[in-house]
Amino acid sequence: MAEVQNILVGIDLSHGDHLISAELSPESLGALAQATELAQKSSAQLTLFAVVDLDPHAYAYLDEEDPQALAKLGAQAEEVLSGFVQTARSQGVITVSSAHSFGKSWVELIKQVLRGNHDLLVIGTRKLTGLQRLLMGSTSLKLMRNCPCPVWITKPHVTAPVTRVLVADDLTEIGARLVRLGSVLAKAKNAELHVLHALEYPWDSDQSVVDPKQAAYHEKCQVRAQAELAEHLACAEAQALPKPAQVVIREDLAENAILKYIETQQIDLLVMATIARSGIAGFLMGNTAERLMPQIECSVLAIKPDDFQCPITLDS
Repeated sequence: MAEVQNILVGIDLSHGDHLISAELSPESLGALAQATELAQKSSAQLTLFAVVDLDPHAYAYLDEEDPQALAKLGAQAEEVLSGFVQTARSQGVITVSSAHSFGKSWVELIKQVLRGNHDLLVIGTRKLTGLQRLLMGSTSLKLMRNCPCPVWITKPHVTAPVTRVLVADDLTEIGARLVRLGSVLAKAKNAELHVLHALEYPWDSDQSVVDPKQAAYHEKCQVRAQAELAEHLACAEAQALPKPAQVVIREDLAENAILKYIETQQIDLLVMATIARSGIAGFLMGNTAERLMPQIECSVLAIKPDDFQCPITLDS
């Protein structure tokens, strides 16, 4: 993926009993701070987008009480957003605007991505509870599964600078895209870039005795992984980094390797691919990105494969 040029940041304007409030949650503050800094350093355009998520019964009640209620809420939302727009401009973002919508947050965010042709969505997320881990039903996870553009999910405490970016490269075509985008973000954030490949041996036998053929197979896999990682890092984006990326190969399951590396290296942002699934199989199996989300403290940037088909349309 080339430069990030059109950023959308989701802002939750609800606070306590107020549907619209100028007091943002730590989650929204973190997402807005990261998106604003990236837009400023990348000379990208930035759109602040708020969704007023009302229960269907609330719509009926508001309409009965005051037919102009939604219009008034929309005006309040735009008034609050305009203040954050001015702040972003004062921080050096040249092109910044705002918009709002009514409906389900994750659906409306995806529609705005489609409508505005955004190439990055930034949102904040709370720490998942045990029930949320089971149901995988949060807005952030639904966006990971369904949003067509890369989704940067910031954790509540992440308002500090991003100093270490980790790319989980699986040596596929999407792995090369991850390296390019990770390089862009690392340069914009003046951060270190780390590239990790978890090396598994699918053709290993279960023999306890060391097999010379198996050892040769392992060595061949190592050489191939090193060569493909070097090829991915030969891209212009990685070559433009002030310092070369730190490249690491771990012989472990991807999930274990990533978790351990994040903890030992104090990674701030993980860049990895996600493959959206639907139906019962997806609910039961999930994928590495979804399994990692509740376990890690750092932010996550999730990217879909090129052939991903978004289930949401502007007519949905």
